[in-house]
Amino acid sequence: MGGYLRYHPSMSKTLPLQNRLREAALHYLDRYETSVQSVRRVLRRRVERWAMKDGVPVEEGAFDAIEAVIADLSRLNLLDDSRYAGMKARSLFYGGRSGRAIGAYLAARGVSAETIGAALEARAEELGEDVEPDLEAALRFARKKRLGRFRPEGQRAEKRDRDMAALGRAGFSWHIAKTVVDEEM
Repeated sequence: MGGYLRYHPSMSKTLPLQNRLREAALHYLDRYETSVQSVRRVLRRRVERWAMKDGVPVEEGAFDAIEAVIADLSRLNLLDDSRYAGMKARSLFYGGRSGRAIGAYLAARGVSAETIGAALEARAEELGEDVEPDLEAALRFARKKRLGRFRPEGQRAEKRDRDMAALGRAGFSWHIAKTVVDEEM
């Protein structure tokens, strides 16, 4: 797979580097909502691939051009870590991920700790004051994986430790795992 510019070689040679990078970034953002760090990584790989394809070293100023493109896209609000973190935190929460797992996922994609904290706080506010977000996510996870109270009655006692371990590996605290596995609805 080569990508978009592989099929348009005349365009990739005639446009200046910054314009080519902008086109590549817009094409990527058209397909994915993503973090600044992910776009930076994609554009760096693209520049290195272009240089390798032509058998020349990376153009001087290529990495500065990447930063200029990222700054321009951020200024136009096409690239926003807080929007990405909020959307991804909501999606992962509804998939049954713990706050700890969501934070780790976003941190691995280069989102700052403050932005992650704000996204997790917004997720908690969406649910309301009377609902604990991690407990709600653990219930979704257990329902999806048929753990604890969602397991057939005859298997619950013998699979208890296994279910507790699965919830622990998913990033839920011991107290939440015990609540999900041992208590009835």
